[in-house]
Amino acid sequence: MLLRRRGTMCTSLSPTIVARRSPVWPYLFSMGKGVRAVGNVSANDEEASVHGQVTRIRIARALPLLNRLGVRGTEKAALFWYLDAMVQVAEGTSSIIHRSRTDVGETVVIRDLQSGEEWEVARPAALPPAIEARVVGEYQRLVAEERLSAMDAVLFAYLFRASYCTNCRYGGERQICFECRYAGDPVNFLPFEPEAAPPLQTASYDP
Repeated sequence: MLLRRRGTMCTSLSPTIVARRSPVWPYLFSMGKGVRAVGNVSANDEEASVHGQVTRIRIARALPLLNRLGVRGTEKAALFWYLDAMVQVAEGTSSIIHRSRTDVGETVVIRDLQSGEEWEVARPAALPPAIEARVVGEYQRLVAEERLSAMDAVLFAYLFRASYCTNCRYGGERQICFECRYAGDPVNFLPFEPEAAPPLQTASYDP
């Protein structure tokens, strides 16, 4: 289950519309294969078109983060829905009514503060609690396209330290590391070769 309107089931294949106001809830999508609207999106075709365009933009901007977290298929879609809901809460347009645990995981009830409409979103088990707040922050940064900011240093280390940073020739060099965090990817990675030269500095992940 990805989403569930109060009293209405909505799965990854369901055409049920979960909420009209948010630009993402009216759409279900196939990650990595484009975005398509399903079901009766809205009586107002122009509004639906705008919502669809906003949704495609948000997905395109968030997709690199979702891919780096190693989720696929319906898990990737569930993570997208959950992160978008948490950002709405962080931005003050929605609020969390309550959380509940079931045999299949955790469900969060969200209320739209403008319309009063409530819906449920499943918290993906693939999202480690220790980095949830940082992942939500990174999602928010990406969809807002904050060009002068960089990925959180702790989150970057979580994603890339073992596979890249500890073996990088530039480990700990502040400006070069910042450029990698700015890109959200280890773009400056250069393998450390002991025969050629020692690392420039001891690896550090402080912002």
